[in-house]
Parts: sequence; structure tokens; C-alpha cells
Amino acid sequence: MQKKMTKNLSIAEGMLYSGIGTGTQGFVLASLAMYFNATPLMLSMMMTLLYTTRMFQLLTPKFYKVFKTRKRVLMVAALISRNAFLIVPVAMFFQYRNPYILLIAMLIFSFFETIVSNVWTAAMNEIVDEKDRGSYFGKRSVMGSLASIVFTYGYGYLLGMKNQEIGIFSVAVFMAISGIVTTVIFKFHSIPDLKEESKKIDLSIPLKDKKFMIYLKFVAVWVFSFEFVKPFFAYYQVNILRVDPKFLATMGIITGAGSMLMYYVYGKMSDKYGSKLIMNIGMFLSTYSLIIYLVISEDNYKFLLLLDAIIIAITFTAINLSFFNLLILEISDYPMESYFAVFSIVIGVVAACSSIIGGSLGNILMDKTFVIFGETYHGIKLIFLLGMGTRFFAILHFTNVETHIKEFKYKGILPVNSAMFKRISSFLPEYLKVNKK
Repeated sequence: MQKKMTKNLSIAEGMLYSGIGTGTQGFVLASLAMYFNATPLMLSMMMTLLYTTRMFQLLTPKFYKVFKTRKRVLMVAALISRNAFLIVPVAMFFQYRNPYILLIAMLIFSFFETIVSNVWTAAMNEIVDEKDRGSYFGKRSVMGSLASIVFTYGYGYLLGMKNQEIGIFSVAVFMAISGIVTTVIFKFHSIPDLKEESKKIDLSIPLKDKKFMIYLKFVAVWVFSFEFVKPFFAYYQVNILRVDPKFLATMGIITGAGSMLMYYVYGKMSDKYGSKLIMNIGMFLSTYSLIIYLVISEDNYKFLLLLDAIIIAITFTAINLSFFNLLILEISDYPMESYFAVFSIVIGVVAACSSIIGGSLGNILMDKTFVIFGETYHGIKLIFLLGMGTRFFAILHFTNVETHIKEFKYKGILPVNSAMFKRISSFLPEYLKVNKK
């Protein structure tokens, strides 16, 4: 009975957590940052903190030693992380717009949320029977995605109000309420205590694994290319194009709905053709988002942002689904904790470096323009161009990752025997794969 109640409460918590999750990314966070007069560097740091703080998962055993049980660790970490945003509406109420308020709230949230996620994942893996995990976590993800769509639309509507101060204050209040309610829900979770001492983490084991190190190099390059440019999509939408938040919310809904469909499609394809093919598709198509932002302007942004919303649903669903699966495939028979530790450290360090480099460059380019062949381009577009270069570099690095990939044969209705199709099909594999002589 307790397990059933905890599983139901966990689904409710996942849905209500979307109130915070939606507010700490994309155009919503960019709007909050603009209200607090944050610089591109600060925005870049805020948007990468959840990645950067992953390395601090290694501190979870320290929390266990201090607070003794999983439930206490979960409650303490959740109480701090989920309620860090209480300071934001308070500062707004008193018209205090220091950007460090939002930055500190994001830092506290990101650090302790890493502990919450670590403890929650370990506990739920024991609560949910192995045979039911796929269907349960799938159901929780779907419900969470639906809630995210609702919050995205709601936040977009509030941010698009004529009285912008009331709208953005309302968003901050909903984020704070979401944090309070989810903390209370954790109070009623039945969390099993640790069954055994945590296994010792030996970082030297994965560092000696050549196959894993090749994958880790790719991870470093990909995370840098992704985090380097990620904050500037929302920054360009909100600060430069001044797109209506309601329109951005609609695009977010399209992406969310499309992602739910694509998770199902890619799940089937991954089982049949392997995660490497799915990752290849996602990375290659993701470059089109960068091309869109190179040509986007005040005159054409509506169609191009619609196209970008569809591309994001197609590409990053593939990447998110494959990224972790490939990590599991690269791990040897040694304890997984050591591999996850090195993986988290690399992601955290690279994300921090990319945010500082990208944000510093954004500070330099935020007021700059370039004239090329008589056309004026905003300086931030240089970051998109550099991002496209680093993304292609990551695609090339991915060819060195050794995993089993099944042959893909199309059996649809296109004229596969035509000369044009044969030229295309012979060109694409060479484009995506670089053979070392």
C-alpha cells in the first residue's frame, strides 16, 4: 500500500515540478533574467548550472553520513532546492532588480536539486519493481510532459500580459508555490533506507578504459558545443527579436507534443537499429536550428521559429534518448558508480567552461552589429556560427565511438532504385562518417 501511494505521489510531484522546470529554462528564464538586468554571461551561467552541478553528485554519500537516512537527505535537499525561488517574488515585490538574486537562487536550486535527483532515483529503483519500471517511468514522463505543456502555455500567457510587471511577478509566484508543494509531497513519500554502504568510487578504473575514454572525449566536445550556444536561442528571441511570449509558449507546446510522439518512434527505431544511428540523426539535424538563427529576422521569425520548434522535437528527442543509452553501452563490467562519477565530472567542468566562454563572448557581442554584402547582422549571430562549427566537430568525433550499429534499410514508397536516390544514399553515409586511414 505504501509503495503504491509513493508511486502515485511521485507522478503528482513530477507534474507539479514542471512549474519550476519550465521556469528555469528557455524563454521563461530569459524573461526573468531580462527583468533582473542580467548580462549574457549571467544568463549563460544560469542556463548551464543544472549541467555544471552534476559533478556534485559525488557529495551524496557525505549527506548520508550527516543525515543518516535517505528520507532525511531527500527532505533537507528538497527543502533548500525547491524553495530557493521564494526570494525571487519577494525581491520583485520590493522592486529590487539585482541580477545576483536570480543567479544565487539558480545556483542553490541546481546544487541541491542534484542531490534530490540522485536520492530519488536510487529510492524509486527499489520501490518500483523491475518488470514495471518501463511502463511506470514512461507514464510519469508522459504526465510530466503534459504538465510542462500546461505550464509553458500559462507562463507564456502571463509574460505576454500588457502589465508585464504583474505577469512576470505571477510567474515567479507560481514557481515558488510549485517548490513548496513538491517539498510537501516528498514528506508523504515512503522512502526505503540504504540497504548497504555505497560502493567505493575509484576514478582510475574508467580512466584506463580506452573505449570509454573515446566516448568521453566525444561527450566533452558535444556538451561544449551544446552549452556554448544554448542560452543564446532564448536570449535572441526575448532580447533582440522581442517575440511575444504567447507565441513562444505556442512553439513550446508544439515541441512538447512532437517530442512525445518522437520518443515513441525513436524508441522503436533504437531497439531495431541501435542508439548510435538515432544519435547520428539527432546531431546532424540539430545543425539546422543554428542555420535558422543565422538567417532569422524580425520579418520572418514566425515561420522560422515554427520550423525550429518542429526540428527541436525531432532532433533533441533522439539525442536525449540515445545519450544515456550509449553511456551504458560503453561501460565495462566494473562498478558503474566509477563511470558515472567520471561522466558527471566531465559534463560539469565542460559545461562550466562553455558557459563562461560563451557568456563572455555574448557580453562583447551584445551591442555589436556586422555588415556583410550590405546586410546588417547582430553580433550574437557570430555565436551561432561558431556553435555550428563546434557541432560539426562533435559529429566528426562521434565517428570514433565504437558501438554496435545495425544496418538501416528503407522499405517505404520512395523510388529507391532511382539514380537520384542512389546518389543521395551514397553521399550521406560518407558525409556522416570519416574513415581514418
